[in-house]
Amino acid sequence: MSAYPLAYLDDVTVFIGDALPVLPIWWSESGDLIDFVAETSTFVLTVTAEQDLNTSPETHAFVKTTGITGATGSGTADSGTPNVTITWANTGDLNDLPAAGDYLATLTATTTADSLARTLQFKLVARARHDS
Repeated sequence: MSAYPLAYLDDVTVFIGDALPVLPIWWSESGDLIDFVAETSTFVLTVTAEQDLNTSPETHAFVKTTGITGATGSGTADSGTPNVTITWANTGDLNDLPAAGDYLATLTATTTADSLARTLQFKLVARARHDS
């Protein structure tokens, strides 16, 4: 049930408390990878429980502004280099999720030159670890 590597942003399944590898993303528009080196961007990832999506104001399980890196990227998940990687912190991040369940992850890339934003969303499925 591994969600890595991601060619398209399928659901990402994680286990709360696990040490996780870097999340590689091949983010494209019109079939072409976005070059986040030529188009310098800052990244913000917000993670919101599905039941909190319609609250006002919306309550986020966590907001991540560090550990997200843009690149030129190439190819696909089968044989290539991602153009965005998310490195999870050992504390906080996914360990801040209040409970197992389904979350909406929203990754926003904002260009530093003109403040234009792109948004990519995916479902983050958090599971509790049950040792036998």
